[in-house]
Amino acid sequence: MKLQLASFAKHMCLLGVLAYLAPNAIAQAADHAQEESSSVKEIADQPSFYLWPIDAWEKWNGNEEEYKALEKDVDMALQKTKQPEELVKQLKLAAGQSRKDSKAQFKWGYAAYKLYLSKKPADKSLLNGVSWRLGLLPADTYRYARLQFLVEATKYPQRDVIKFGRILAKQNPQDAEVKYQLLSLLDPSESTKEMTESLALAKELIDLDPKRPSAHAAYAGVYWVIWEMTEKRSDAEIAIQSYKKFLELAPPDHEFRGQAERLISFIEKRLSAQ
Repeated sequence: MKLQLASFAKHMCLLGVLAYLAPNAIAQAADHAQEESSSVKEIADQPSFYLWPIDAWEKWNGNEEEYKALEKDVDMALQKTKQPEELVKQLKLAAGQSRKDSKAQFKWGYAAYKLYLSKKPADKSLLNGVSWRLGLLPADTYRYARLQFLVEATKYPQRDVIKFGRILAKQNPQDAEVKYQLLSLLDPSESTKEMTESLALAKELIDLDPKRPSAHAAYAGVYWVIWEMTEKRSDAEIAIQSYKKFLELAPPDHEFRGQAERLISFIEKRLSAQ
C-alpha cells in the first residue's frame, strides 16, 4: 500500500510541472486506432516506436544542423501566425502527402509539440498521430530522436520509453527538457537504483537552471516520494524547502502555485502530528 501511495504522490507532486498520468492500455489502443488513417498493410509493414531497435538510437548519422534549422523555422512561423492551429494542420497535411520524408514529419511533429506546450490547459489531442508517424521512419539524428521521445513520453507515458530517454540524456546532458520528461517517467519507489537516478536528475535540473521554478518543484516531488517511503522528517523538510523555493521563483499566476501551497500545508500538518 505504501508503494502505491508513493507512486500516486509522485504524480501529484509533479502535476502541472512535468508528470503526466498514463492512460490505461485500452485507451491507448483506441487512441492509436482513431488517430492514424494509414492502411493496415502500411502499419503492419513498418516498425512502431515501441519496437524500434534500441541500437538504432546510438547510430545517428543524419545532419543535425538541418533539423535545428527546421526547428527555428517552425518557431518563427508559430510566433508570426495568428492561427497556430491552422499552421499545424497545414504541416500535418504536407506530412501526410510525403510520408517517407522525415523532415516533413519532423516539422509537423515539432510544430504540434510546441503548440501543445503553449496551450493552457494542455490539450494532448494536438499530438494525435504524431508519435506513430515519427516512428515509421528511422531516428537518424539526435533532434529527430529527441522529438520522438518527447512526444511519446507526453502522449503515451510508459516505462518502456525510459531507455530511450536515458540514451538522449547521456548524449546531451545539457538538455533539460529531455531530463524533465525522463524524470516524469521514473518512479523512485520502484527500486533504490531508480530512486538514486530520480534524485540525480532532479538535482541536475536545478544545476542547469537554478532559477527555473519547476526544477525545484521536481526536486520536491522526488523527496515527497522518498518521505512517503522512509517517513524521515529530514526528507519531508527537504520537500517543504524545495516547494517554498518553487513558490519564491514562480510567477503569481503559475498553475502549480496552489498545489504547491496545499502540499506544503499537508506535509507540515503530518509532521506536527508525529
